[in-house]
Amino acid sequence: MFDKMVSNIREVKARGASVLMISSVEGETPAADKTVKLPAVPEWLSFFPAVTMLQLIAYYTSALRG
Repeated sequence: MFDKMVSNIREVKARGASVLMISSVEGETPAADKTVKLPAVPEWLSFFPAVTMLQLIAYYTSALRG
């Protein structure tokens, strides 16, 4: 699964996009431009930090674009 993800990231980067990876897994992915590390929480709670992070990204992106 991880190899497929790295392959997809490289394909997106080849088309000129930058990649922001949001993960709770330790370590860096060399293919991603930036990695945001989520806190380690039980699996049934992992939804909350992920959604919060995505909402913040959406908010700041829309604020920058006006």
